[in-house]
Amino acid sequence: MIVKQKEIHVFFANKQTIVFNENIKQLTQKIQKQYSENPHDIQLQTILVQIYYKYQNNYKIALKMIKDILLQDKLQMDARLDLAEVMLEFNIGSKEDIQNLINECYNLDSNYWRTYFTHIKYYDSIDSNDLFLSNVLQKFLIKFPDNIWLKVYLLQVLSDSNKSQLKEENAKEILDSEFLDYDLMRRLSYFLMNVGFNDKVVQLLEQGLKLNPNSFICLNNLGYFMKTNHKNNLKCIELCKKALQQNCRSLATLNNIAYTYQNMNNYKESTKYLKKCLDVYSYSPCQFQNIAYNYQEIEEFEMSFYYLLKGLKKFPNSAILNVQQQLIFFQISDEGIIDKEEFELLSQKNCDLQLKLNEPYYYNTHLIFNLVFQ
Repeated sequence: MIVKQKEIHVFFANKQTIVFNENIKQLTQKIQKQYSENPHDIQLQTILVQIYYKYQNNYKIALKMIKDILLQDKLQMDARLDLAEVMLEFNIGSKEDIQNLINECYNLDSNYWRTYFTHIKYYDSIDSNDLFLSNVLQKFLIKFPDNIWLKVYLLQVLSDSNKSQLKEENAKEILDSEFLDYDLMRRLSYFLMNVGFNDKVVQLLEQGLKLNPNSFICLNNLGYFMKTNHKNNLKCIELCKKALQQNCRSLATLNNIAYTYQNMNNYKESTKYLKKCLDVYSYSPCQFQNIAYNYQEIEEFEMSFYYLLKGLKKFPNSAILNVQQQLIFFQISDEGIIDKEEFELLSQKNCDLQLKLNEPYYYNTHLIFNLVFQ
């Protein structure tokens, strides 16, 4: 299996797939010039939107341009789907709003494949299990049997559970595709890593980064691969920090670096990034459980107990939080605090004060466990 080095950049506008085969910097300058001469050209504007949020991670400019497109033409589907993708990639807005955008697109045209592709990303973002995702993808592929994006997504999902049934040949169609841009490359690398063809993983991710040097997902995934396959935690951290410079709200990267520090027994740094995850989106009791675990490891039992309480307020039926809360309580009972209510009140008072004085950034109750490798 050979990874061909081609300059391929794929965009979606007016329900068409548009491919360019030139350097992204030159392409950006060309599109900007054309747009300045034709400021009402929605196709050019849509391509620019995707350059801004995919290649420059500048979602704020992208959002302004999306708004302008929809003011010109409220029926523009690609603008709606770009809005949904920005919300997913940068973890802004609510999941309900994303679902509503997708539903609007189905109502406008139920035969546009990109709506289905964005929908599966949405399902993935709300922690849907692999069986559900694979079933949905197979239904989508009945409607769009030749769609390369749905096919590679299905390979990703299947590779999480059916490793022995998948072979290198499954990747050939993707590799030969005229649409093999940085995003298809990183998705294909996910599949190849899961099924054990590690020699091609780095090649694909590095080639993806040549096409899009600012791809925070490629940087994150390369870091994860270096950690898991080369036992290089420091390289993983270095790449994760580069990824976070591009998108500080990437849950996958925040989790990746947090668990890497945890593996290195650097619990303070791990906790810092786990708390940033809570700021972006608190989606799982495991987030609170891991913070509590870190505090327990450095013997700050009161803080550990506090985060378990905080987690139980959001996830009152979580077995893992309830069990760990009991274990922490028994652990601290030897220190003379044997009444649970007394300890709870003391813990709340002291931790509220500590958070107020030392960690104001994280003391936010309004602020999904994605895999660290996407």
